[in-house]
Amino acid sequence: AVTSFALVGGYYKAIRFDSPLQSMIDQDSYVSSQRATGMLLRRVASVKDATGGDPLMSIDDLRNASACLAEAVAASQGT
Repeated sequence: AVTSFALVGGYYKAIRFDSPLQSMIDQDSYVSSQRATGMLLRRVASVKDATGGDPLMSIDDLRNASACLAEAVAASQGT
């Protein structure tokens, strides 16, 4: 959780993962959905360095930081 929190940009970026339409899908339901989980994992997988170049962490780097998160990211990408 700490690794993914850091990779998405910290608290102020993480709180932006909101329901796309709160009048139809309340926030509590959305954040526990597979769609929200997938969005978070895709965001973690695509984090770039400050120059916008290559991904900040390879799957192997991510595995060294958090094996569970790396497994979830790899599964979300079908790798």
